[in-house]
Amino acid sequence: MVRQFGEVGTEAGPSRSFGTKVLFLRGELNTVHTLEHQQGLAASWPVHEIITIPGTGHEMIWERPDEYLAHTRDYFESIGFTGGVR
Repeated sequence: MVRQFGEVGTEAGPSRSFGTKVLFLRGELNTVHTLEHQQGLAASWPVHEIITIPGTGHEMIWERPDEYLAHTRDYFESIGFTGGVR
């Protein structure tokens, strides 16, 4: 797993003032949404995290569901959302 954190506060755009961290999950072998593509999307958000799940492609939720769900749960907990997440 590769984690990449970023804090971007100077870019113009509608998401610049969004204060909650945004999570981007991507499959390492995804040729549709490459790391560069995800980095470009993430750059619009002031606080973001990109997590790469190794050995997966575009369908990472089906390829490694436990890891995908663990990252999703961790993200919700990190932003203080606990409703319905166990």
